[in-house]
Amino acid sequence: MTVVLESAEVEDELIARAASLDTDDLDGKDDDTLIAEARWHHQQADEMQRRSWWHSQEAGRRLRVLRARSRHGEWENFVREEVQISPQHAWRLMELADPANLARVRDLDPETPVRQVLEVIHDARREERREQARIERQARMQFPPPVTLPEHLNIDVADCAAIPLQDGLVDLIVTSPPYGLGMSYHESDDNEGYETYLSHVLAWSDEMFRVAGPQGRICLNVPLDISHDGGYFAPKPIYADWVGALMESGFRYRTTIVWNEDNITRTTARGSVDSPNSPHAIARVEMIAVLYKGMWNLERQGQTADITHDEWLEWTNGLWTFPGASPISPDHCPAPFPEELPRRCLRLFSFPGDVILDPFLGSGTTGVVAYQTARQFYGFDKSVLYVEQARERLSATIARMHTNGHVEVAG
Repeated sequence: MTVVLESAEVEDELIARAASLDTDDLDGKDDDTLIAEARWHHQQADEMQRRSWWHSQEAGRRLRVLRARSRHGEWENFVREEVQISPQHAWRLMELADPANLARVRDLDPETPVRQVLEVIHDARREERREQARIERQARMQFPPPVTLPEHLNIDVADCAAIPLQDGLVDLIVTSPPYGLGMSYHESDDNEGYETYLSHVLAWSDEMFRVAGPQGRICLNVPLDISHDGGYFAPKPIYADWVGALMESGFRYRTTIVWNEDNITRTTARGSVDSPNSPHAIARVEMIAVLYKGMWNLERQGQTADITHDEWLEWTNGLWTFPGASPISPDHCPAPFPEELPRRCLRLFSFPGDVILDPFLGSGTTGVVAYQTARQFYGFDKSVLYVEQARERLSATIARMHTNGHVEVAG
């Protein structure tokens, strides 16, 4: 039905009535009133949408300045108590105001919803990283790496979501993935929010299950929990989420080893001081989740292991205590684990000659230990820089061991 209003004055009156709080008796309103009210509310929604993006950017600009000025712990309090929004939402507003992100969305329609703007930003950042990796791979093909490794030691560029290996090849995966903490890696900032991070975890888990052998095992090193998600305080059970994702992909849970690293310096953010109001307990440990495919018992009778009885006694105690590791240099992976971690995992859960995989290669520590313990190795990382550094580190290890008279024999 089409209703023609009698005059502009009538329409103005109906619009004024639409702006009132009279929403209880809609059935009692005539057609002209309902049409005018519907049109007015739709116009207001459009106007609010147009203004929302601009206001969100302006809020984000101010939050960025505030965050730069704030001392440790102040910013979250300002956001919650003074601005009266969640730190998570504040972080999204700051993303909108980031000058680099403004360039990524300059051509969007001003009426684009804020949530969609954020999706465009995240998609653009991922595509930029892919393009950078493609350019570096092309350059690498034109100029082959100076480091040549033995055939049983393979290090190359790849994403864990697309591991370039055949199904069922790997005997043991030993790795430590990104934690979703916003840490600055060579080709990513690990800062897309925890929900996006979990979507990666599911894809990574599926791919690692695919390449694991019929009795493939995985030792995955992650924290028990993380306290910050993309720069704001938001505790997340990352260990539990990883174990859940691995089991959903098909792995079976076996055990957990608690690594008492005891060199974590984040000891000040303990919440309310001397009060039960808002305490925050810091877990000064990391976890090594052990899962497997098929049957746990390898039943390899007669195959020689390289673990001693004393090591077996110590390492089957599920609390491992040894220090962590620092980055080799400022341009290396910022979060390496020490050689002791993969050494224990390799010798406790695999035999010499087995195929080892680290799909988050980083500094290449797992590859170094795989060579030292006579295993075959595949290591991958998205970063061309990290891959080249890992190849150089492994090559130096090989040269040093040859010089010292220690030469590995992999099966």
